[in-house]
Amino acid sequence: MRRYAICRKVKLFKLFDQGKRPSDLPRSPVSRKTLYQYYGEWRKERGIEGRKTGFAIKVFDRKAYLAQNREKQRQKSQQKLMTLVTSWEATLAALKDWDGESEKKVYIPGKGYYRLGNLLRLKVGSKPGTYARMTREENIAVFEKWVKLGKEATDLAVFEELCRRHKAGYPSEIEGGLD
Repeated sequence: MRRYAICRKVKLFKLFDQGKRPSDLPRSPVSRKTLYQYYGEWRKERGIEGRKTGFAIKVFDRKAYLAQNREKQRQKSQQKLMTLVTSWEATLAALKDWDGESEKKVYIPGKGYYRLGNLLRLKVGSKPGTYARMTREENIAVFEKWVKLGKEATDLAVFEELCRRHKAGYPSEIEGGLD
C-alpha cells in the first residue's frame, strides 16, 4: 500500500518539474489537500531546504548563497547609514539656527520631533567619570564631520574606519562603537 503512495508522489513531482501547478491538474490520484501538501514539499526540496534532505535537484552553491547574504547585509548597513546621515543633517541645520538658549524642536525624518537639547553630544568632564554637554560650536563641528564622512562611506564598516582615521569620535546611535 505504501509503495503506491510513493509512486503517486513521484508522478506528481515529475509534473511539478514540468512546470505544472496544483491548479493546473483538474484530476489527480490524490486528494486536493494532499496535492497541495506534495506541492509544498516539492518547493522545499527543490530549494535550499532540499540540500539538507537530499532531494534537491538544483545544486546548492554555498559561495553564491553567502555572497548574496553579504550583499544584503551591506545594503542594510548602507541604508542605516543614510538614515543616520539625514538625521544628522537635520540636527546640524537646527543647530546652526539655534541661539543656544531657547527650546527648539527638530524634525528627524522617519522618527518625529525631538528637543534639540536632547540631541546635543556629551564629552568627558573635568572630573573622572563625569560628562558635560558640548558647546554649540563643538556639536556643529562633530555633526559636520559625521555628515561628511557618512557621505563618503559606503556602509557602517567603512564609516567606522573613516571615523578612526579622522579621529572624529563615533556616534552613540550606532551600536558596537569604536574600541
